[in-house]
Amino acid sequence: MDQFSASTDEELILLSRMGDSRANLALTQRYCGPARINHIRRVAPDLLGRFSLWEVSSVALRVFWKCLDGYRFGSSRFFTYYITSLRFALSRFRREMIQMSVRCVSIDSLAKRDSTYTLHDVVTGERDLDDPRQYVNYFETLDKYHRLPKTVTKEMLEIAKLRLEGLTYYQIAEKMGMTYRQARSRHEKYLSIARKTFDVK
Repeated sequence: MDQFSASTDEELILLSRMGDSRANLALTQRYCGPARINHIRRVAPDLLGRFSLWEVSSVALRVFWKCLDGYRFGSSRFFTYYITSLRFALSRFRREMIQMSVRCVSIDSLAKRDSTYTLHDVVTGERDLDDPRQYVNYFETLDKYHRLPKTVTKEMLEIAKLRLEGLTYYQIAEKMGMTYRQARSRHEKYLSIARKTFDVK
């Protein structure tokens, strides 16, 4: 990747669109590595204190891929385009989260807020940097070959995938037509099975 360290974002995008996967990887590491936290702090310094890093980072990752696809040469620098898009997306994310907390008027609204707890919490200790998607991928592969344990339902897998995308239990409950408690309990059951399957303490 050192050969691309002096390249501009625009040069990397051009190479990437010409099929150079190394340029694509270099640009992805430039924006989705440790620098993403600085970008988030730059446009929305309060979010990392209010929401989990996993939720906010998932927004930033989606913005990066959309910007990579939608960027037009000559319109502006890619960095400016990305930062502007990220500012808008995080502002919308903040509004949605606030609206979600205000909209909850059922008994479930008394439950503890879950924004700091995601599927990434399956992995703890020394394995904290593992990608939590591997657990979903594993069970999806088993399902493909009709070997999914009866204890793991397709509904539980769908909830786990939505959590990976950064949705809260309130959002999942609304999307899947269930209550907050049902969404949370099904996910917690999934997490318990995943921990036992992968022997994560």
